[in-house]
Amino acid sequence: MSMDRSTLLAGQHEILGRISRQVDNLKKLGSDNITLSAVETRTRIIDQLWNKLEAQHELIRASYKEKYNESEYATSDFFDNAENTYVLQRSLLAEYAERFKIASAAAPPREPHSDQAPKTSLPRIKLQQFSGAYEDWPAFRDLFLSVIGENTAISNVERLHYLRSCLQGPAEKLIRSLAVTGDNYNRAWSLLSKHYENKKELIRSNFAAFTAVTKMKGETAEELSRIHQAVTTAVSAQESIGRPIHSNGMDLFNHLVVELFDPRTRLEWESSTSDSSDPPSHDTLMNFIAKRTLTLNAARPKNTAKVSGDSSRSAKAHFTKRGFDSSQCALCKEKHSIMVCRDFKAKPGNERKAVIEKSGLCYNCFGNHPVAKCQSSKNCSTCKARHHTMIHDAYVPPQSAEVSTLSAVRKSEDRKAILLATARVMIADRYGAPHAVRVLIDQGSEVSIVSETLVQRLRLRRAHSDVSIIGIGDTPSGSTRGKVTLALTSLATGATLSAVAIILPRLSAYRGPTTKCSTHWPHLQGLQLADPQFSANDPVELLLGAEVYPLIFQEGLRKGGSDAPFAQKTILGWILSGGCGAMSLHARSSSLQCT
Repeated sequence: MSMDRSTLLAGQHEILGRISRQVDNLKKLGSDNITLSAVETRTRIIDQLWNKLEAQHELIRASYKEKYNESEYATSDFFDNAENTYVLQRSLLAEYAERFKIASAAAPPREPHSDQAPKTSLPRIKLQQFSGAYEDWPAFRDLFLSVIGENTAISNVERLHYLRSCLQGPAEKLIRSLAVTGDNYNRAWSLLSKHYENKKELIRSNFAAFTAVTKMKGETAEELSRIHQAVTTAVSAQESIGRPIHSNGMDLFNHLVVELFDPRTRLEWESSTSDSSDPPSHDTLMNFIAKRTLTLNAARPKNTAKVSGDSSRSAKAHFTKRGFDSSQCALCKEKHSIMVCRDFKAKPGNERKAVIEKSGLCYNCFGNHPVAKCQSSKNCSTCKARHHTMIHDAYVPPQSAEVSTLSAVRKSEDRKAILLATARVMIADRYGAPHAVRVLIDQGSEVSIVSETLVQRLRLRRAHSDVSIIGIGDTPSGSTRGKVTLALTSLATGATLSAVAIILPRLSAYRGPTTKCSTHWPHLQGLQLADPQFSANDPVELLLGAEVYPLIFQEGLRKGGSDAPFAQKTILGWILSGGCGAMSLHARSSSLQCT
Protein backbone atom coordinates (compact mmCIF):
# COMPACT_ATOMS: atom_id res chain seq x y z
CA MET A 1 0.00 0.00 0.00
CA SER A 2 2.92 2.37 0.84
CA MET A 3 4.35 1.91 -2.72
CA ASP A 4 0.94 2.63 -4.29
CA ARG A 5 0.59 5.68 -2.10
CA SER A 6 4.02 6.96 -3.16
CA THR A 7 3.05 6.52 -6.80
CA LEU A 8 -0.20 8.41 -6.23
CA LEU A 9 1.57 11.26 -4.42
CA ALA A 10 4.12 11.59 -7.21
CA GLY A 11 1.29 11.59 -9.74
CA GLN A 12 -0.50 14.38 -7.84
CA HIS A 13 2.56 16.63 -8.00
CA GLU A 14 2.97 15.92 -11.73
CA ILE A 15 -0.70 16.73 -12.44
CA LEU A 16 -0.47 19.96 -10.40
CA GLY A 17 2.56 21.02 -12.45
CA ARG A 18 0.70 20.44 -15.71
CA ILE A 19 -2.32 22.39 -14.44
CA SER A 20 -0.17 25.35 -13.38
CA ARG A 21 1.51 25.53 -16.84
CA GLN A 22 -1.61 25.53 -19.04
CA VAL A 23 -1.71 29.28 -19.71
CA ASP A 24 2.07 29.50 -20.20
CA ASN A 25 1.96 26.62 -22.69
CA LEU A 26 -0.84 28.40 -24.56
CA LYS A 27 1.28 31.54 -24.86
CA LYS A 28 4.19 29.49 -26.24
CA LEU A 29 2.12 28.78 -29.36
CA GLY A 30 2.57 32.38 -30.46
CA SER A 31 -0.05 35.08 -30.91
CA ASP A 32 -0.84 33.94 -34.47
CA ASN A 33 -1.62 30.39 -33.34
CA ILE A 34 -3.71 31.27 -30.27
CA THR A 35 -7.25 30.77 -31.52
CA LEU A 36 -10.61 30.07 -29.90
CA SER A 37 -10.24 26.40 -30.80
CA ALA A 38 -6.80 26.27 -29.10
CA VAL A 39 -8.18 27.89 -25.95
CA GLU A 40 -11.12 25.47 -25.81
CA THR A 41 -8.76 22.52 -26.25
CA ARG A 42 -6.61 23.73 -23.36
CA THR A 43 -9.79 24.13 -21.28
CA ARG A 44 -10.79 20.51 -21.89
CA ILE A 45 -7.27 19.33 -20.99
CA ILE A 46 -7.22 21.21 -17.68
CA ASP A 47 -10.70 19.88 -16.78
CA GLN A 48 -9.52 16.31 -17.43
CA LEU A 49 -6.42 16.87 -15.31
CA TRP A 50 -8.50 18.23 -12.44
CA ASN A 51 -10.89 15.28 -12.55
CA LYS A 52 -7.94 12.89 -12.38
CA LEU A 53 -6.39 14.83 -9.47
CA GLU A 54 -9.68 14.65 -7.55
CA ALA A 55 -9.98 10.91 -8.08
CA GLN A 56 -6.41 10.26 -6.88
CA HIS A 57 -7.02 12.55 -3.90
CA GLU A 58 -9.81 10.27 -2.68
CA LEU A 59 -7.55 7.20 -3.08
CA ILE A 60 -4.78 8.86 -1.05
CA ARG A 61 -7.25 9.86 1.65
CA ALA A 62 -8.56 6.30 1.87
CA SER A 63 -5.03 4.88 2.12
CA TYR A 64 -4.16 7.01 5.16
CA LYS A 65 -7.48 6.21 6.89
CA GLU A 66 -7.61 7.80 10.37
CA LYS A 67 -4.02 9.12 10.06
CA TYR A 68 -4.88 11.33 7.12
CA ASN A 69 -5.03 14.61 9.12
CA GLU A 70 -1.52 13.92 10.47
CA SER A 71 0.05 13.22 7.08
CA GLU A 72 2.32 15.70 5.32
CA TYR A 73 -0.07 15.60 2.36
CA ALA A 74 -2.89 17.00 4.52
CA THR A 75 -0.88 19.42 6.69
CA SER A 76 0.71 21.03 3.62
CA ASP A 77 -2.79 21.84 2.21
CA PHE A 78 -1.79 20.28 -1.11
CA PHE A 79 -5.35 19.76 -2.32
CA ASP A 80 -6.51 23.29 -1.43
CA ASN A 81 -3.48 24.80 -3.20
CA ALA A 82 -4.15 22.61 -6.24
CA GLU A 83 -7.80 23.70 -6.27
CA ASN A 84 -6.83 27.41 -6.17
CA THR A 85 -4.29 26.86 -8.99
CA TYR A 86 -6.94 25.12 -11.11
CA VAL A 87 -9.47 27.91 -10.55
CA LEU A 88 -6.91 30.58 -11.46
CA GLN A 89 -5.73 28.83 -14.67
CA ARG A 90 -9.30 27.94 -15.65
CA SER A 91 -10.42 31.56 -15.17
CA LEU A 92 -7.60 32.87 -17.37
CA LEU A 93 -8.52 30.42 -20.13
CA ALA A 94 -12.17 31.48 -19.84
CA GLU A 95 -11.11 35.13 -20.25
CA TYR A 96 -9.13 34.22 -23.42
CA ALA A 97 -12.18 32.46 -24.84
CA GLU A 98 -14.45 35.41 -24.00
CA ARG A 99 -12.12 37.82 -25.84
CA PHE A 100 -12.25 35.73 -29.00
CA LYS A 101 -16.05 35.53 -28.83
CA ILE A 102 -16.36 39.30 -28.42
CA ALA A 103 -13.88 39.95 -31.22
CA SER A 104 -15.73 37.63 -33.61
CA ALA A 105 -19.06 39.34 -33.01
CA ALA A 106 -19.96 42.25 -35.27
CA ALA A 107 -19.50 45.64 -33.66
CA PRO A 108 -22.81 47.56 -33.18
CA PRO A 109 -23.31 50.52 -35.56
CA ARG A 110 -22.59 53.93 -34.14
CA GLU A 111 -24.98 56.83 -34.60
CA PRO A 112 -23.53 59.83 -36.44
CA HIS A 113 -22.11 62.64 -34.32
CA SER A 114 -22.69 60.58 -31.16
CA ASP A 115 -20.03 61.05 -28.50
CA GLN A 116 -19.43 57.93 -26.45
CA ALA A 117 -17.99 58.47 -23.01
CA PRO A 118 -15.05 56.18 -22.23
CA LYS A 119 -15.96 53.21 -20.07
CA THR A 120 -14.60 53.35 -16.54
CA SER A 121 -13.51 50.38 -14.46
CA LEU A 122 -16.10 49.68 -11.78
CA PRO A 123 -15.00 48.58 -8.28
CA ARG A 124 -15.14 44.86 -7.53
CA ILE A 125 -18.28 43.69 -5.73
CA LYS A 126 -17.54 41.82 -2.51
CA LEU A 127 -19.61 38.66 -2.21
CA GLN A 128 -21.84 38.47 0.84
CA GLN A 129 -21.38 35.67 3.39
CA PHE A 130 -24.44 33.52 4.16
CA SER A 131 -24.60 31.66 7.47
CA GLY A 132 -28.03 30.04 7.12
CA ALA A 133 -30.32 32.74 8.58
CA TYR A 134 -33.59 32.75 6.63
CA GLU A 135 -33.89 36.56 6.68
CA ASP A 136 -30.49 36.90 4.92
CA TRP A 137 -31.30 34.49 2.07
CA PRO A 138 -33.14 36.84 -0.39
CA ALA A 139 -30.31 39.42 -0.38
CA PHE A 140 -27.61 36.75 -0.72
CA ARG A 141 -29.50 34.93 -3.48
CA ASP A 142 -30.01 38.04 -5.63
CA LEU A 143 -26.42 39.28 -5.25
CA PHE A 144 -24.83 35.88 -5.93
CA LEU A 145 -26.93 35.23 -9.02
CA SER A 146 -26.18 38.72 -10.36
CA VAL A 147 -22.41 38.54 -9.85
CA ILE A 148 -21.65 34.81 -10.24
CA GLY A 149 -24.65 32.66 -11.14
CA GLU A 150 -25.66 34.54 -14.32
CA ASN A 151 -22.12 35.40 -15.45
CA THR A 152 -21.61 33.47 -18.67
CA ALA A 153 -17.82 33.89 -18.49
CA ILE A 154 -17.65 31.65 -15.40
CA SER A 155 -17.86 27.86 -15.56
CA ASN A 156 -20.00 25.76 -13.24
CA VAL A 157 -17.00 24.44 -11.33
CA GLU A 158 -15.92 28.03 -10.64
CA ARG A 159 -19.46 28.96 -9.59
CA LEU A 160 -19.47 26.09 -7.09
CA HIS A 161 -16.05 27.17 -5.78
CA TYR A 162 -17.32 30.74 -5.23
CA LEU A 163 -20.54 29.44 -3.68
CA ARG A 164 -18.74 27.27 -1.12
CA SER A 165 -16.48 30.18 -0.16
CA CYS A 166 -19.58 32.30 0.66
CA LEU A 167 -21.33 29.76 2.90
CA GLN A 168 -20.94 29.31 6.65
CA GLY A 169 -22.60 27.31 9.44
CA PRO A 170 -25.75 25.31 8.57
CA ALA A 171 -25.75 26.51 4.96
CA GLU A 172 -22.21 25.23 4.38
CA LYS A 173 -23.09 21.87 5.97
CA LEU A 174 -25.97 21.46 3.52
CA ILE A 175 -23.61 21.12 0.52
CA ARG A 176 -20.40 20.02 2.27
CA SER A 177 -20.62 16.48 0.91
CA LEU A 178 -20.67 17.63 -2.74
CA ALA A 179 -17.32 17.54 -4.55
CA VAL A 180 -16.19 20.63 -6.48
CA THR A 181 -17.19 19.57 -9.99
CA GLY A 182 -19.15 21.30 -12.72
CA ASP A 183 -22.06 18.86 -12.48
CA ASN A 184 -22.54 19.54 -8.77
CA TYR A 185 -23.13 23.32 -9.03
CA ASN A 186 -26.77 23.04 -10.10
CA ARG A 187 -27.29 20.31 -7.50
CA ALA A 188 -25.83 22.50 -4.74
CA TRP A 189 -27.88 25.55 -5.72
CA SER A 190 -31.02 23.41 -5.91
CA LEU A 191 -30.42 22.11 -2.36
CA LEU A 192 -30.00 25.65 -1.00
CA SER A 193 -33.03 26.99 -2.87
CA LYS A 194 -35.29 24.14 -1.76
CA HIS A 195 -34.25 24.62 1.88
CA TYR A 196 -34.31 28.42 2.12
CA GLU A 197 -36.97 29.36 -0.46
CA ASN A 198 -39.56 28.76 2.25
CA LYS A 199 -41.92 31.72 2.46
CA LYS A 200 -43.43 30.53 5.73
CA GLU A 201 -40.05 30.55 7.45
CA LEU A 202 -39.03 33.82 5.81
CA ILE A 203 -42.23 35.54 6.96
CA ARG A 204 -41.84 34.13 10.48
CA SER A 205 -38.21 35.26 10.64
CA ASN A 206 -39.00 38.78 9.34
CA PHE A 207 -41.84 39.41 11.76
CA ALA A 208 -40.09 37.74 14.70
CA ALA A 209 -37.22 40.19 14.27
CA PHE A 210 -39.66 43.10 14.02
CA THR A 211 -41.77 42.16 17.07
CA ALA A 212 -38.58 41.74 19.11
CA VAL A 213 -37.73 45.44 18.68
CA THR A 214 -38.06 47.19 22.05
CA LYS A 215 -40.02 50.40 22.65
CA MET A 216 -38.34 53.80 22.53
CA LYS A 217 -36.41 54.44 25.73
CA GLY A 218 -36.57 58.20 25.36
CA GLU A 219 -37.64 61.08 23.13
CA THR A 220 -34.46 61.14 21.03
CA ALA A 221 -33.70 61.13 17.32
CA GLU A 222 -31.52 58.03 17.72
CA GLU A 223 -34.33 55.98 19.29
CA LEU A 224 -36.85 57.08 16.65
CA SER A 225 -34.35 56.27 13.90
CA ARG A 226 -34.00 52.77 15.40
CA ILE A 227 -37.77 52.26 15.10
CA HIS A 228 -37.76 53.67 11.56
CA GLN A 229 -34.98 51.30 10.53
CA ALA A 230 -36.84 48.30 11.98
CA VAL A 231 -40.02 49.23 10.07
CA THR A 232 -38.13 49.80 6.82
CA THR A 233 -36.29 46.50 7.20
CA ALA A 234 -39.52 44.54 7.78
CA VAL A 235 -41.29 46.20 4.81
CA SER A 236 -38.33 45.63 2.47
CA ALA A 237 -37.92 42.03 3.60
CA GLN A 238 -41.57 41.26 2.83
CA GLU A 239 -41.34 42.91 -0.58
CA SER A 240 -38.22 40.88 -1.43
CA ILE A 241 -40.16 37.62 -1.08
CA GLY A 242 -43.21 38.83 -2.99
CA ARG A 243 -45.42 39.40 0.07
CA PRO A 244 -45.65 43.24 0.39
CA ILE A 245 -47.35 44.39 3.56
CA HIS A 246 -49.80 46.73 1.79
CA SER A 247 -51.42 43.75 0.03
CA ASN A 248 -50.55 40.90 2.44
CA GLY A 249 -51.08 42.54 5.84
CA MET A 250 -52.71 39.39 7.20
CA ASP A 251 -49.27 37.72 7.28
CA LEU A 252 -48.33 39.89 10.27
CA PHE A 253 -51.68 39.34 12.01
CA ASN A 254 -51.48 35.56 11.49
CA HIS A 255 -47.94 35.58 12.91
CA LEU A 256 -49.13 37.38 16.06
CA VAL A 257 -52.02 34.92 16.48
CA VAL A 258 -49.76 31.85 16.15
CA GLU A 259 -47.35 33.31 18.73
CA LEU A 260 -50.24 33.16 21.25
CA PHE A 261 -50.61 29.36 20.91
CA ASP A 262 -49.41 26.97 23.60
CA PRO A 263 -46.56 24.63 22.53
CA ARG A 264 -48.84 21.67 21.78
CA THR A 265 -51.27 23.72 19.67
CA ARG A 266 -48.31 25.35 17.91
CA LEU A 267 -46.95 21.90 17.02
CA GLU A 268 -50.34 20.80 15.65
CA TRP A 269 -50.56 23.98 13.57
CA GLU A 270 -47.11 23.53 12.06
CA SER A 271 -47.90 19.88 11.27
CA SER A 272 -51.15 20.78 9.54
CA THR A 273 -49.40 23.29 7.23
CA SER A 274 -46.15 21.39 6.62
CA ASP A 275 -47.20 20.13 3.17
CA SER A 276 -46.57 23.55 1.58
CA SER A 277 -43.83 26.17 1.90
CA ASP A 278 -46.29 28.97 1.02
CA PRO A 279 -47.79 30.94 3.93
CA PRO A 280 -51.30 29.76 4.88
CA SER A 281 -54.25 32.10 4.49
CA HIS A 282 -56.16 33.68 7.36
CA ASP A 283 -59.17 31.44 6.63
CA THR A 284 -56.92 28.37 7.00
CA LEU A 285 -55.76 29.61 10.41
CA MET A 286 -59.30 30.31 11.63
CA ASN A 287 -60.52 26.89 10.43
CA PHE A 288 -57.66 25.24 12.34
CA ILE A 289 -58.57 27.13 15.52
CA ALA A 290 -62.23 26.09 15.20
CA LYS A 291 -61.35 22.41 14.65
CA ARG A 292 -58.76 22.45 17.46
CA THR A 293 -61.36 23.90 19.83
CA LEU A 294 -63.82 21.11 19.02
CA THR A 295 -61.07 18.50 19.49
CA LEU A 296 -60.07 19.85 22.91
CA ASN A 297 -63.69 19.98 24.06
CA ALA A 298 -64.28 16.40 22.93
CA ALA A 299 -61.11 15.20 24.67
CA ARG A 300 -61.99 16.85 28.02
CA PRO A 301 -62.75 14.15 30.62
CA LYS A 302 -66.39 13.98 31.67
CA ASN A 303 -67.61 13.56 35.27
CA THR A 304 -68.97 10.01 35.30
CA ALA A 305 -69.39 9.75 39.07
CA LYS A 306 -72.93 8.68 39.99
CA VAL A 307 -74.77 10.76 42.56
CA SER A 308 -75.97 8.55 45.36
CA GLY A 309 -79.52 8.92 46.55
CA ASP A 310 -78.47 8.39 50.17
CA SER A 311 -76.64 11.59 51.07
CA SER A 312 -75.95 10.38 54.62
CA ARG A 313 -73.85 7.42 53.46
CA SER A 314 -70.12 8.02 54.01
CA ALA A 315 -68.04 8.15 50.85
CA LYS A 316 -64.89 6.12 50.29
CA ALA A 317 -63.04 9.12 48.89
CA HIS A 318 -61.56 11.89 51.02
CA PHE A 319 -64.60 14.19 51.11
CA THR A 320 -67.89 14.53 52.94
CA LYS A 321 -71.32 16.10 52.37
CA ARG A 322 -71.38 19.25 50.22
CA GLY A 323 -73.59 22.32 50.12
CA PHE A 324 -76.27 23.03 47.59
CA ASP A 325 -73.79 23.90 44.78
CA SER A 326 -71.31 21.09 45.44
CA SER A 327 -71.54 19.85 41.82
CA GLN A 328 -69.90 23.05 40.50
CA CYS A 329 -66.10 23.30 40.49
CA ALA A 330 -64.86 26.29 42.48
CA LEU A 331 -62.01 26.84 39.99
CA CYS A 332 -63.31 26.33 36.44
CA LYS A 333 -67.07 26.60 37.29
CA GLU A 334 -67.92 23.39 35.43
CA LYS A 335 -70.08 20.53 36.71
CA HIS A 336 -67.58 18.37 38.57
CA SER A 337 -65.81 18.19 41.91
CA ILE A 338 -62.73 20.33 42.32
CA MET A 339 -60.72 17.18 43.17
CA VAL A 340 -61.18 15.83 39.63
CA CYS A 341 -60.63 19.21 37.96
CA ARG A 342 -57.78 18.98 35.47
CA ASP A 343 -56.80 22.64 35.96
CA PHE A 344 -56.68 22.16 39.75
CA LYS A 345 -54.54 19.03 39.46
CA ALA A 346 -52.08 20.83 37.20
CA LYS A 347 -51.30 23.44 39.87
CA PRO A 348 -48.53 23.01 42.49
CA GLY A 349 -49.46 22.47 46.14
CA ASN A 350 -49.18 26.08 47.28
CA GLU A 351 -51.42 27.29 44.43
CA ARG A 352 -53.99 24.58 45.20
CA LYS A 353 -54.10 25.76 48.80
CA ALA A 354 -54.58 29.35 47.64
CA VAL A 355 -57.57 28.28 45.49
CA ILE A 356 -59.16 26.43 48.43
CA GLU A 357 -58.59 29.40 50.75
CA LYS A 358 -59.99 31.91 48.24
CA SER A 359 -63.09 29.75 47.63
CA GLY A 360 -63.75 29.34 51.39
CA LEU A 361 -63.60 25.54 51.24
CA CYS A 362 -62.52 23.09 53.91
CA TYR A 363 -58.76 22.38 53.88
CA ASN A 364 -59.43 18.75 54.84
CA CYS A 365 -62.22 17.56 52.54
CA PHE A 366 -62.74 20.51 50.17
CA GLY A 367 -66.33 20.77 51.42
CA ASN A 368 -68.33 23.99 51.65
CA HIS A 369 -67.62 24.56 55.38
CA PRO A 370 -64.73 25.55 57.69
CA VAL A 371 -62.16 22.90 58.59
CA ALA A 372 -63.24 23.18 62.26
CA LYS A 373 -66.65 21.81 61.30
CA CYS A 374 -65.39 19.06 59.04
CA GLN A 375 -67.08 15.71 59.79
CA SER A 376 -64.66 13.61 57.71
CA SER A 377 -62.48 11.18 59.67
CA LYS A 378 -59.85 11.19 56.92
CA ASN A 379 -56.59 13.13 57.23
CA CYS A 380 -53.58 13.67 54.96
CA SER A 381 -52.30 10.25 53.90
CA THR A 382 -48.70 11.54 53.85
CA CYS A 383 -48.26 13.32 57.19
CA LYS A 384 -51.61 12.47 58.94
CA ALA A 385 -52.23 16.18 59.60
CA ARG A 386 -55.63 17.82 59.30
CA HIS A 387 -55.49 18.80 55.63
CA HIS A 388 -56.12 17.15 52.27
CA THR A 389 -53.37 15.09 50.65
CA MET A 390 -53.63 17.19 47.45
CA ILE A 391 -52.37 20.31 49.31
CA HIS A 392 -49.74 18.51 51.42
CA ASP A 393 -46.87 20.14 49.51
CA ALA A 394 -48.06 23.58 50.63
CA TYR A 395 -47.32 22.63 54.28
CA VAL A 396 -43.82 21.31 53.54
CA PRO A 397 -40.88 23.72 53.20
CA PRO A 398 -39.63 23.60 49.60
CA GLN A 399 -36.45 21.57 49.10
CA SER A 400 -34.68 21.90 45.80
CA ALA A 401 -32.34 19.37 44.31
CA GLU A 402 -28.69 20.15 44.87
CA VAL A 403 -25.80 19.60 42.54
CA SER A 404 -22.21 20.54 43.06
CA THR A 405 -19.67 22.49 41.07
CA LEU A 406 -16.00 22.90 41.88
CA SER A 407 -14.21 26.22 42.23
CA ALA A 408 -10.44 26.27 41.86
CA VAL A 409 -8.31 29.19 43.14
CA ARG A 410 -4.57 29.50 42.62
CA LYS A 411 -2.65 31.19 45.41
CA SER A 412 -0.16 33.94 44.71
CA GLU A 413 2.80 31.74 45.63
CA ASP A 414 1.88 29.17 42.93
CA ARG A 415 4.06 30.47 40.11
CA LYS A 416 2.70 28.27 37.31
CA ALA A 417 0.35 29.21 34.49
CA ILE A 418 -2.54 26.78 34.07
CA LEU A 419 -4.70 26.03 31.04
CA LEU A 420 -8.29 24.87 31.52
CA ALA A 421 -10.00 22.79 28.83
CA THR A 422 -11.92 25.13 26.50
CA ALA A 423 -13.53 24.81 23.08
CA ARG A 424 -15.13 27.02 20.44
CA VAL A 425 -18.65 26.13 19.30
CA MET A 426 -21.62 27.61 17.45
CA ILE A 427 -24.93 27.68 19.34
CA ALA A 428 -28.24 28.17 17.53
CA ASP A 429 -30.47 30.96 18.84
CA ARG A 430 -34.26 30.89 19.08
CA TYR A 431 -34.58 31.39 15.30
CA GLY A 432 -31.83 28.94 14.29
CA ALA A 433 -29.08 31.49 13.59
CA PRO A 434 -25.63 30.35 14.84
CA HIS A 435 -23.55 32.34 17.38
CA ALA A 436 -19.91 31.74 18.32
CA VAL A 437 -19.44 30.86 22.03
CA ARG A 438 -16.45 29.82 24.12
CA VAL A 439 -17.17 26.87 26.43
CA LEU A 440 -15.32 25.36 29.39
CA ILE A 441 -15.31 21.56 29.82
CA ASP A 442 -15.35 20.83 33.57
CA GLN A 443 -15.58 17.29 34.94
CA GLY A 444 -15.92 18.76 38.44
CA SER A 445 -19.47 19.93 37.75
CA GLU A 446 -22.41 17.54 37.82
CA VAL A 447 -24.45 19.72 35.46
CA SER A 448 -23.87 22.07 32.55
CA ILE A 449 -24.23 25.77 33.32
CA VAL A 450 -24.88 28.75 31.02
CA SER A 451 -24.74 32.47 31.77
CA GLU A 452 -27.89 34.60 31.87
CA THR A 453 -26.24 37.03 29.43
CA LEU A 454 -25.88 34.36 26.73
CA VAL A 455 -29.45 33.10 27.19
CA GLN A 456 -30.81 36.62 26.75
CA ARG A 457 -28.57 37.31 23.75
CA LEU A 458 -29.80 34.15 21.98
CA ARG A 459 -33.41 34.71 23.15
CA LEU A 460 -33.70 31.08 24.15
CA ARG A 461 -36.85 29.57 25.63
CA ARG A 462 -36.27 28.51 29.22
CA ALA A 463 -37.97 25.94 31.43
CA HIS A 464 -38.47 25.92 35.20
CA SER A 465 -35.71 24.39 37.33
CA ASP A 466 -35.48 23.66 41.08
CA VAL A 467 -31.75 22.91 41.12
CA SER A 468 -29.43 24.60 43.65
CA ILE A 469 -25.77 25.00 42.75
CA ILE A 470 -23.39 24.14 45.62
CA GLY A 471 -19.64 24.84 45.48
CA ILE A 472 -16.68 23.80 47.63
CA GLY A 473 -17.42 23.81 51.36
CA ASP A 474 -21.19 23.58 50.70
CA THR A 475 -21.13 27.22 49.61
CA PRO A 476 -24.25 28.14 47.60
CA SER A 477 -23.45 29.66 44.19
CA GLY A 478 -26.62 31.66 43.72
CA SER A 479 -30.15 30.90 42.62
CA THR A 480 -30.82 29.34 39.23
CA ARG A 481 -32.94 31.09 36.64
CA GLY A 482 -34.32 28.05 34.87
CA LYS A 483 -32.77 25.76 32.28
CA VAL A 484 -32.42 25.71 28.49
CA THR A 485 -31.69 23.12 25.82
CA LEU A 486 -28.74 24.06 23.61
CA ALA A 487 -27.80 22.84 20.11
CA LEU A 488 -23.99 23.01 19.78
CA THR A 489 -21.82 22.65 16.66
CA SER A 490 -18.03 22.48 16.94
CA LEU A 491 -16.18 25.15 14.95
CA ALA A 492 -13.20 22.80 14.63
CA THR A 493 -14.81 19.52 13.57
CA GLY A 494 -18.43 20.36 12.73
CA ALA A 495 -19.65 17.73 15.24
CA THR A 496 -23.08 18.41 16.78
CA LEU A 497 -24.17 17.98 20.39
CA SER A 498 -27.28 18.72 22.45
CA ALA A 499 -27.01 19.70 26.10
CA VAL A 500 -29.36 20.90 28.86
CA ALA A 501 -27.80 23.74 30.88
CA ILE A 502 -28.80 25.44 34.15
CA ILE A 503 -28.94 29.26 33.95
CA LEU A 504 -26.91 31.33 36.43
CA PRO A 505 -26.49 35.14 36.53
CA ARG A 506 -22.71 34.86 36.11
CA LEU A 507 -20.66 31.90 35.04
CA SER A 508 -16.90 32.19 35.16
CA ALA A 509 -14.04 34.59 35.67
CA TYR A 510 -11.73 32.40 33.55
CA ARG A 511 -10.27 34.28 30.56
CA GLY A 512 -7.36 32.05 29.60
CA PRO A 513 -4.01 31.66 31.39
CA THR A 514 -2.78 34.58 33.49
CA THR A 515 0.37 34.85 31.39
CA LYS A 516 1.19 34.16 27.78
CA CYS A 517 2.01 30.47 27.32
CA SER A 518 4.67 29.09 25.04
CA THR A 519 3.02 27.40 22.08
CA HIS A 520 6.09 25.44 20.94
CA TRP A 521 5.01 22.01 22.12
CA PRO A 522 6.17 19.24 19.76
CA HIS A 523 3.66 16.72 21.06
CA LEU A 524 0.77 18.97 19.94
CA GLN A 525 1.94 19.60 16.39
CA GLY A 526 -0.68 18.86 13.71
CA LEU A 527 -3.57 18.46 16.18
CA GLN A 528 -6.94 20.00 15.38
CA LEU A 529 -7.54 21.98 18.58
CA ALA A 530 -11.05 22.51 19.92
CA ASP A 531 -9.96 26.04 20.93
CA PRO A 532 -7.16 27.29 18.64
CA GLN A 533 -7.17 30.59 20.60
CA PHE A 534 -6.73 28.86 23.95
CA SER A 535 -4.63 31.74 25.32
CA ALA A 536 -7.19 34.42 24.35
CA ASN A 537 -8.81 36.43 27.14
CA ASP A 538 -12.43 36.40 25.92
CA PRO A 539 -14.90 35.14 28.56
CA VAL A 540 -16.38 31.66 28.97
CA GLU A 541 -20.19 31.71 28.65
CA LEU A 542 -21.02 28.00 28.87
CA LEU A 543 -19.73 25.23 31.16
CA LEU A 544 -20.19 21.63 30.00
CA GLY A 545 -20.40 19.34 33.03
CA ALA A 546 -19.64 15.70 33.67
CA GLU A 547 -22.89 14.47 32.12
CA VAL A 548 -21.62 15.27 28.61
CA TYR A 549 -18.21 13.61 29.10
CA PRO A 550 -19.27 10.19 27.73
CA LEU A 551 -20.76 11.94 24.70
CA ILE A 552 -17.69 13.93 23.63
CA PHE A 553 -14.58 12.01 24.74
CA GLN A 554 -12.72 9.79 22.25
CA GLU A 555 -9.63 7.63 22.40
CA GLY A 556 -6.46 9.70 22.11
CA LEU A 557 -4.12 11.36 24.62
CA ARG A 558 -0.95 13.39 24.07
CA LYS A 559 1.37 14.23 26.98
CA GLY A 560 4.36 16.56 27.17
CA GLY A 561 6.71 17.63 29.98
CA SER A 562 5.80 19.02 33.40
CA ASP A 563 5.53 22.56 31.96
CA ALA A 564 3.44 21.55 28.96
CA PRO A 565 -0.32 20.81 28.80
CA PHE A 566 -1.69 17.44 27.82
CA ALA A 567 -4.21 17.03 25.00
CA GLN A 568 -7.35 14.86 25.07
CA LYS A 569 -9.21 13.98 21.86
CA THR A 570 -12.95 14.80 21.78
CA ILE A 571 -15.60 15.17 19.10
CA LEU A 572 -15.11 18.94 19.49
CA GLY A 573 -11.39 18.64 18.70
CA TRP A 574 -8.34 18.21 20.96
CA ILE A 575 -8.76 20.01 24.31
CA LEU A 576 -5.74 21.27 26.25
CA SER A 577 -5.34 21.45 30.04
CA GLY A 578 -2.60 21.53 32.62
CA GLY A 579 0.55 23.57 33.18
CA CYS A 580 1.87 25.71 30.35
CA GLY A 581 4.92 27.48 31.84
CA ALA A 582 5.98 29.66 34.75
CA MET A 583 3.87 32.64 35.78
CA SER A 584 5.43 36.08 36.25
CA LEU A 585 5.77 37.48 39.76
CA HIS A 586 3.24 40.22 39.01
CA ALA A 587 0.65 38.01 37.33
CA ARG A 588 -2.61 37.95 39.20
CA SER A 589 -4.17 34.71 40.36
CA SER A 590 -7.54 33.68 38.91
CA SER A 591 -10.50 31.64 40.03
CA LEU A 592 -13.31 29.80 38.30
CA GLN A 593 -16.64 30.55 39.95
CA CYS A 594 -20.32 30.12 39.16
CA THR A 595 -22.74 32.57 40.79
